[in-house]
Amino acid sequence: NPPGHTDLEATERFYTDFGLTVAYRIENEIGFRPALARGYCYVACKASKPVLIISTTEPVITLNIEP
Repeated sequence: NPPGHTDLEATERFYTDFGLTVAYRIENEIGFRPALARGYCYVACKASKPVLIISTTEPVITLNIEP
């Protein structure tokens, strides 16, 4: 599952300020891509609680983020 974000508008502002471009947007999900690439490199999904998932070659690590 993609990382969960409680505020997709703020998430979009953050990642576009960081240099990514919106590759696609559906009701509760935004896919981002590097400015000069095709496809996407990050998917942000709407969630009731913030969650960060770090994927490596090892098992996926999920962190619940509390403000």
